[in-house]
Amino acid sequence: MYHGTISTIILIGGCCSLWGLHVVEGNLPASKRTSQGYGKYRQRNKRTLAQNCGAIVGWLKDHDKNFYFSRRNVDSGRWWVMITSTFAHDNTLLRLTCNMLAALLLLPDMIRTAGYLCLTTVWLIAGIGSSLPNLYWPQIKNGLPPKLRSKFGSALNVHRRWDYGGIGASGALCGILGFLGVTSSTFLLVFAILHSLFGVFCIKIGMAPGTAHLTHLFGVSIGMLLGLSFLAWKEY
Repeated sequence: MYHGTISTIILIGGCCSLWGLHVVEGNLPASKRTSQGYGKYRQRNKRTLAQNCGAIVGWLKDHDKNFYFSRRNVDSGRWWVMITSTFAHDNTLLRLTCNMLAALLLLPDMIRTAGYLCLTTVWLIAGIGSSLPNLYWPQIKNGLPPKLRSKFGSALNVHRRWDYGGIGASGALCGILGFLGVTSSTFLLVFAILHSLFGVFCIKIGMAPGTAHLTHLFGVSIGMLLGLSFLAWKEY
């Protein structure tokens, strides 16, 4: 089996595991959630292996503080959410399935085309960069003319529950889609453009407000720019 496929399966397994922890934690009563009790392990100087494992699992389950890319987390000094948010998902099974299928299709080609280092770079830059518009959407929205403000305010997914944060691998995967479209596949380039146009259409008519259209648009755009930079670097 091609090593890129193995790496992709490992990544998919990690994302699905995080999703499973999130779903399990969300179905527990508040008093029994690990996020309510794992902090006590950190207060002990000497911890057993079981306590260490419990603290780690509790940290992974606490999506609110450790995986949502929100201004609340960033302002609180939890900078790692910029990275962890690109691997975690909310409790929507359909979104997880679509993203993992996209990863299975795109990541092996990305590894074969540009290597692991480039994959990591595109994943992080596109994943983080595509989430910033949602993060600062309140300020962006306030700067729009009144007609656009009322039209786009409900059409864009801003995750109000988490202080206009974001979570999911879709931005990073859209970045990889745009990168591969520019560097290796005309079909993927056409698909990326059509996907972006569809996102603009959804924003305009207010279709599928639960989808982070801005994240997808910026992810594709960032991926294309990185792809052009990669081609220029190879020619140089």
